[in-house]
Amino acid sequence: MAHQNTRALTLAVTLFLAGCLSSPLDPPGDDPQEVDHDEDAGDRVFDESVVHRITIDMADEDWAAIEEAAETYENVNADFPYYRATVSFDGEELPSEVGVRIKGHISIPLSHGHSYPLKLDLNRYDEEQELDGLGKLNLNTNFDGPALPIVRDFISYDAWREFGVAASRTAFTTVRVNGEELGTYVMVEQVDGRFIKRNLDAPHGQLYKPEQITGNLDYKGPDIEDYEDINHKWPDEPDHEPLLHALEILDHGTQEELEEVFDVRGVLTYLAGNVALSSWDSYAITGHNYYLYEVEPGRFTLLPWDMNGSLEPWGESLCVPHGALLSGRLLSNPDNEDLYFELVDEFMDSVASDDALLARMEQGRDLVGDDFPHEHWQALEDQIHHRSDLLEEQIEHTGSCHMD
Repeated sequence: MAHQNTRALTLAVTLFLAGCLSSPLDPPGDDPQEVDHDEDAGDRVFDESVVHRITIDMADEDWAAIEEAAETYENVNADFPYYRATVSFDGEELPSEVGVRIKGHISIPLSHGHSYPLKLDLNRYDEEQELDGLGKLNLNTNFDGPALPIVRDFISYDAWREFGVAASRTAFTTVRVNGEELGTYVMVEQVDGRFIKRNLDAPHGQLYKPEQITGNLDYKGPDIEDYEDINHKWPDEPDHEPLLHALEILDHGTQEELEEVFDVRGVLTYLAGNVALSSWDSYAITGHNYYLYEVEPGRFTLLPWDMNGSLEPWGESLCVPHGALLSGRLLSNPDNEDLYFELVDEFMDSVASDDALLARMEQGRDLVGDDFPHEHWQALEDQIHHRSDLLEEQIEHTGSCHMD
């Protein structure tokens, strides 16, 4: 499928979102810079050939506090507390206690029963503890019933990795808390210093996780304290000057200056992949669900995160990235727009093709298919086809996303 410059078409999209086991102890963020690089870390945890099993035991009052926080949650960037727990992975109990908290945004109120998304901080109370070389582990629940979000994670993160983008590994697990079976979850690899060192070349720069509303990357001045929702994740001793400079250039710099502080191809790949995978809860629309990483000294890129809402077609979508600050500025350059279209084509011709995505879906169905009704799988298959039909039509008829 090739992009054809047949005629210009401006696409308008109005979206209504519903609120859309050893290492040193990390502070309440991520692991320290001195963590050893281990190429094999996580291979056992993220073995996709089996469904793993996680058992969590904690004080009843602590689990009740997690439940209450989930049941009363409003879609804000909450700072959830950790609680001590004993954790077993595939029948092997970790020697020291683990920190457990709820995680997420809209996935929390959409979760069913007690099956809330959870984060495990494996070395929070014992700086020498890890699990298979990992310091943290994300457990995403199958919220929202027929949507099969854990399978969407399983499919879409794989597509990113196959395309050559640094993206989290996944695997399925069952979860039991205090004797109660919570069902099937997907484990998602944490993006932290360990992840960066395994996946990206040195020198390793600053890692941030922006959230709404600051996540749109608006410039708010030279004081990092004014960017409360751009969360620094790694390393322990931050240097915010490169970020503040990049945001200032984004606000009023020239196109040439902008391309000196942002990795154009990396950012456009992030944008194209989210469009090809129909992942709308991402930078271009909601201003979050991405990591901002200094891939070269003074030069930032975007890394993908949170794919549980992907593969859901939202109608006209190809030109969505033009509406956000960073993507809009980059795509105002016709050469960058051409490269963006080429990258969408590459995704759709390879890892985001129907054949590739459905093959990955079947891999997931072989593992956890019996846990969900046939009609849920059929609905996901139909959405994968519908997504590609919409995008192919737009690619065929869209020469530019700009008004004439």
